[in-house]
Amino acid sequence: MGLFGLSRKEKEIWASIVIQGIKSDMQIDDGLLKNATEIYINQHIRILEESARLVLESKNNSNYSAAIIP
Repeated sequence: MGLFGLSRKEKEIWASIVIQGIKSDMQIDDGLLKNATEIYINQHIRILEESARLVLESKNNSNYSAAIIP
């Protein structure tokens, strides 16, 4: 059992998702994997927040645009 209770194989699969260019035979340090996971999650949070902001802004702008476009 490793980080988050993952087996070695599961840890390798997760590492391939969160760490670019990692090879399957590389040793994976739990600290590195934890940091990469935090970065991965923070990037996805940022993307979701920006997407929600864009949707809200486009809804507000489309209501305004519809009112002024004949």
